[in-house]
Amino acid sequence: TSGTLLAQSMAESVRHVKYTDAEDRLIPSRFPDEGYGTIPSFPTYRRSILIEPGPQAGTKHITITVGFRPTTARGFGPEEQVQLMLLVARRPSPS
Repeated sequence: TSGTLLAQSMAESVRHVKYTDAEDRLIPSRFPDEGYGTIPSFPTYRRSILIEPGPQAGTKHITITVGFRPTTARGFGPEEQVQLMLLVARRPSPS
């Protein structure tokens, strides 16, 4: 679905952010919430990301949520959601 595509796209963005021993750019302010009407070509979708400490030192638990309102005969239906969860480990700093 489009919701899954948008979640996977954000997961790829997360994967490319520096998270090493020397530098941590995997922070919430880098990924602001995207409300309805702000994602190009997907006006009925919204996307948010939650970044929390992971279960072990040097890891982060990432939850990407995409909300959408499906079209019905009466307009838009109630919001539905797709969530994608990731566990990201800190990478060693390059030598």
